[in-house]
Amino acid sequence: MAEKWVDLRTALNRGIVPESKAFLVTVRFHAQSRYAIFEITRFQDIKSIAPTEQGLEIHGGGFRVYVVFEPPTYALRFQEPYLREDAEKIPCRFEDLVTVELPGHERVLISKKIEMNLGSHTVTAPSLEFLYYFPASGDSVEHVCEFFSATLQKDFGVRKTQADTVLETLRPHIAALDEG
Repeated sequence: MAEKWVDLRTALNRGIVPESKAFLVTVRFHAQSRYAIFEITRFQDIKSIAPTEQGLEIHGGGFRVYVVFEPPTYALRFQEPYLREDAEKIPCRFEDLVTVELPGHERVLISKKIEMNLGSHTVTAPSLEFLYYFPASGDSVEHVCEFFSATLQKDFGVRKTQADTVLETLRPHIAALDEG
């Protein structure tokens, strides 16, 4: 049985080169809290992948959705996401996000609109450890949803019922990327 997702470095070491219509999920964790940013990218046309001093640069067009997990202790919780510190910001205002409230004042923010990526996507070295590759398949959308459910439950302690609520909101956005 083929893997549903794999660390991009592992895939590249195995000689698997990401193809068009594959998904990449980048996860950036905050150092002092459980705050995390997920970038879900579906590439349209990968031209090359090149190492850089900062990590990897992926050349090719594609589409992207942002997902943010915010714990109640995150200090910049009420600041617009596009105004936050560089490692903690996404290019969205609160009005551009769907908010899924979770018990304990945790929340998940999901970008409403799909961002088109026309040039290159640079993955920096610290976040490279958390870059997952989802091969193009008829089940890619479900594989990305399974990944999010598992991550929310295992890494953030979100109950399955709440993870399912997040996925109800997130799944149409991932499916729209796949149609991109």
